[in-house]
Amino acid sequence: MKWVSSAMQTSTQAVFGQQARLLKQAHQHWEHGLDFSKKGQWLGAVKEFDKACKASPADTLFRLNLARALLRSQQADRAIEHTRLILEQEPGNLLARQFMGECLAQVGRHSEAATFMLDMPLGLRPSAEYLQVLGNTLFSAQRYQEGIKVLFEALSLDVTHAMSHYRLGLCFNAVGMKAEA
Repeated sequence: MKWVSSAMQTSTQAVFGQQARLLKQAHQHWEHGLDFSKKGQWLGAVKEFDKACKASPADTLFRLNLARALLRSQQADRAIEHTRLILEQEPGNLLARQFMGECLAQVGRHSEAATFMLDMPLGLRPSAEYLQVLGNTLFSAQRYQEGIKVLFEALSLDVTHAMSHYRLGLCFNAVGMKAEA
């Protein structure tokens, strides 16, 4: 019986050793991807982040970086697909939800992006940046009244955000408010 437990222990150690090697490789590819990203070399970043995802498929940080590099390299459909994979694992991942909205908006699906971003899981509290992106998306979808409400909420969290002020003014202008108001 002692031999069986010793064999199991050896087998378990081998599995954990292989997992540790894969995680180390994934992290190295992720770091190389970051280096490519800093240089604006998006195809190189895509290759490295993709390798990181293959070595560690459940890591949402690696996958989000891959999605960002895909979007920057004009591969929006693939970026959307990878972001969906993240949201299947973590529906409450605020960064992934925001990025999905950005991806959809970039390909001209503004109304879909706004609806997606508005449909947040219960208990999830959006950041000022999330609300600012949502406000921009609502403006682009010509949903100005909703944009006004969301941008006011964004400004209540971060009054210094100049783009929120600007978009708010554009929303007011679009609904016919005078500049003097």
